[in-house]
Amino acid sequence: MQDHNDNTPQEPHEPQQPQRYVTSPDQMPQPPSHRHTQQPSAPLQTPTEEPVSMGDWMITIVLTSLPLVGLILLFVWAFSGDTKPSKANWAKATLLWAAIIFVLTALFYAVMAAAFAGAITEALQEVNW
Repeated sequence: MQDHNDNTPQEPHEPQQPQRYVTSPDQMPQPPSHRHTQQPSAPLQTPTEEPVSMGDWMITIVLTSLPLVGLILLFVWAFSGDTKPSKANWAKATLLWAAIIFVLTALFYAVMAAAFAGAITEALQEVNW
């Protein structure tokens, strides 16, 4: 039989706390604070630019619809340093789309010309010309 000695230290039992219901965010348990938490860095401060006005966009769109003038102005707005960034990005994107459409159109016409040339050659061979 084991001898039970009352002089041995026993860990005290913590009394159970009654269950609490949270009724507001203030009653939510807070996470323990840590001494070495990293503070969030401040957001980068960028200078705010004046937005391009609606009237300016109206004039811009009318000017770019002119055949040669519009193309020249797109290059000026895209690559000059004194154009607002939003307008410069728009001009670059418009030039890129124009280049893509030009290449696709040229490929389409090349395929059509080759098909037409093949059809003409075949037709001429049938009539023995």
